[in-house]
Amino acid sequence: MAKGQAQIASEHYSEALRIQPEFGRAHLGLGSALVAAGDRTGAVPHLQKAAADSDLQCVRQPLRCFVRWEGKW
Repeated sequence: MAKGQAQIASEHYSEALRIQPEFGRAHLGLGSALVAAGDRTGAVPHLQKAAADSDLQCVRQPLRCFVRWEGKW
């Protein structure tokens, strides 16, 4: 994802989270967009929330590994 696309995606996911703050898939999308934009630190809280979402069990382990690697878990 190009940085310009990541910025647009971040805006859309942020709006979705404004409407529904506990929407795990939006946290996953925003975290991913922030990583693509180079904001790994900003991505961590969103990836943590996505990893805690029971609907996203298939991505829990990779997310936890990423966040641990970043030293933020």
